[in-house]
Amino acid sequence: MGMKDFWDIVICEPIGFCSGVERALRLARSALGSCGRVYSLGPLIHNPIVVKELEKQGLTPVQEISEASGGTLVIRSHGASPDLLEEADKLKIKVIDATCPNVARVQAYAKNLSQDGYTVVVVGDLEHPEVKSILAYAQKSGIVYKQGMEIKAERIGVLAQTTTSPVSFAQAVKDLLRNNFKEMRIFNTICQEAVARQKAVKEISPRVDLFLVVGGKDSANTQALAEAVRAEGKPVFLIENKEMIDLIRLRRIAQARRIGIAAGTSTPSLAISEIVEILNTRRSKQ
Repeated sequence: MGMKDFWDIVICEPIGFCSGVERALRLARSALGSCGRVYSLGPLIHNPIVVKELEKQGLTPVQEISEASGGTLVIRSHGASPDLLEEADKLKIKVIDATCPNVARVQAYAKNLSQDGYTVVVVGDLEHPEVKSILAYAQKSGIVYKQGMEIKAERIGVLAQTTTSPVSFAQAVKDLLRNNFKEMRIFNTICQEAVARQKAVKEISPRVDLFLVVGGKDSANTQALAEAVRAEGKPVFLIENKEMIDLIRLRRIAQARRIGIAAGTSTPSLAISEIVEILNTRRSKQ
């Protein structure tokens, strides 16, 4: 039996950019066409392919606000702290806020909870820029959840990094309930667009032998997709672009009857099309 006869590719829908990434890219490209020198505070989104394309068009990532002096600063989709925005205002730097609306909503919850006297507990990755921005809005009353942690507070508000998996969030909430707080307010701030992709992986998993998850290695929602695949007991390869296909054990892929492909919310549809084309080309040569 030839390879063409049994190797199928199943793409998990949806693919392409989520609405928050689309918005950030639209704002950045608009600025590039009308604002002279344009900078982003860190990479605009967590996808190296897109970031490189934007750099070629003139968007320069910087690490310090002062580096954008005399130009326009685009706030990344993951958001920024109030202090950074205040610093930009003092330096008279024009700011275009491309913070994802879902992230901005979590920031607002953190700010309001803090002002109302709650300890804000964020379920997410301490090192992720989104979580850092949320903590900044919670000011000194914000902490990141750790399993088994004991919190000395009477009232807490629980928030989720928008790319947290529902399972992880539920487990964290269950763990926090051990503390017997006087009041515990829970806000499910997980992005439903990211959840839809995780659900698609679960639904398609029984039909495939392994998965390719396409997205930036620093993308939290891409990592969450890979974890969703592992939870279903299927092998997974995380790749950023078509060039990485050669780094994968092609023999392992060749043994699969069906391959599932899922993509993070900052992965362009073109990247998926290119990977499918390469796989089909390799298959035809087997």
